[in-house]
Amino acid sequence: MSNMKILRPPSSPQPHVNELLIAIADSERDLDLWKISPVEGGVEARGLFHSYIIVWVQDIELNLLELCKAEKVPWAGVTTNQATSPFAEEMYDKMKDYLIGYEMVINRWPQCSLILETAAANMERAIIKALEKQYSDILTPLKDNIPKRLNMHVQMLTRTQSNAPYSAPNQLGTFLNTIKRIIDVFLGEQTNGIPVLLKTNYKNYLQATVEKLVNNMQANRGTRLKRILEEIKEEDGEADVSERMQMMMSQLTENISNMPGVFSSRIFVAASRGLWDRVGQIVLSFLRAERRTGFGKMAPAMLLGILESLALFFTYHVAKECN
Repeated sequence: MSNMKILRPPSSPQPHVNELLIAIADSERDLDLWKISPVEGGVEARGLFHSYIIVWVQDIELNLLELCKAEKVPWAGVTTNQATSPFAEEMYDKMKDYLIGYEMVINRWPQCSLILETAAANMERAIIKALEKQYSDILTPLKDNIPKRLNMHVQMLTRTQSNAPYSAPNQLGTFLNTIKRIIDVFLGEQTNGIPVLLKTNYKNYLQATVEKLVNNMQANRGTRLKRILEEIKEEDGEADVSERMQMMMSQLTENISNMPGVFSSRIFVAASRGLWDRVGQIVLSFLRAERRTGFGKMAPAMLLGILESLALFFTYHVAKECN
């Protein structure tokens, strides 16, 4: 058997190879049940094929890594039902097909699962890296809003910013939809570092998108919420407050209305919640500042009324877009 394996080595766990593995493993099990000691120098299934299993796994890993390296731009004109990257969908389908071929091996020798888990993690890292390269043009503008170190935030504030309002492009939606689908569907209950990495990346890119939309508000005096709050007078009526906030509300409406066409519903809701959190933080920060000065400019009831109006605004528009 060993000589035959050397002369004609199996190239993968094909059905006839699996049948041979099962036959040898069953024979070993029967001998064990019958209390018959293995023959010295005889055939032992796992030992016979272990080195080949390692080579097979390495081959499929290298094959998928090469496919990932070859993909440098998003696939044009190809869509999926989930509005995700067709490249990632195909790579995960290939990986699934590869790993299914080893189901029998894992069932017989669970200790081999570590080899496959390591290879799967490497392949997933390659898929993620390829995705980030493909969508680098879309992701680069967001990276200024993901400071890696504290002092980078200072550098970020001193950079020249574009005056053009930021609008989340469709390809950003494809990227984030893909990352979210990988987290929710493909990774499952994995315990390696890939889920943590992806969840962190997803959270960072989503927060950076929200910050870009907040920057839209901050860039214009007429839509800068803190400035608007500073200009509201205590004697202003509801109509006056609404008029002062109209331009900002229009911009928020535009930002919210743009997102459902870009993101999946779950990401749209998460992004809208993040935008509401940032807007709410601005109002609460102003409220705390007013409290320290004894509410010299505006009564707390008026500020809380503005906060409530903003909350209702977000609730209405998010619900409207979701329907």
